[in-house]
Amino acid sequence: MNSTANFRKTVKVLCAGTLSLLFLWLLAGRGLKLKRALDSFRAYQGRIAVLVPDDPARRAELAGYLASLREGASALRPLEPGGPEESPAADAGPKMGIAAVRELLRAAGIRGERLRLDGKEENGSAELTLRCETIKFFEFLSKLSGPGRCPVDYLSIRAVSGSLYSDIVMRFKYE
Repeated sequence: MNSTANFRKTVKVLCAGTLSLLFLWLLAGRGLKLKRALDSFRAYQGRIAVLVPDDPARRAELAGYLASLREGASALRPLEPGGPEESPAADAGPKMGIAAVRELLRAAGIRGERLRLDGKEENGSAELTLRCETIKFFEFLSKLSGPGRCPVDYLSIRAVSGSLYSDIVMRFKYE
């Protein structure tokens, strides 16, 4: 009987010691996470302290630059088929600049992930990578191409499984 009581006491002490070590291990892990968070906080506070205060003159300059970019993009609207600017011999080629395509994308609520430009000014091509809702993309595509005008040379649409989204790669020539 005495040996059974000693065995139980030993097991209890061993279990209590194991649980104490486990608790201390978890407490040390939480302490290290807290230390790393505080170090990051201090580093970000240091970066914030170094930042230059907001300069109203610089903000006005950037706002003017943005307005000039928006005016340039609105001036490059796609040509309507059959309009006075379009000749019948020009039906085969693209009619849009990149700014017009980006404006149509913005109007459709589609944001491009990557735009890559290749070539020279006259023979340039662009590749646009998108991830968007498939329906929005087809609405954009219907606005992009009209009768006698199809600027898209290559189009790849890959559906994202279990989602309304698609990964889209589109290549076109631009002028």
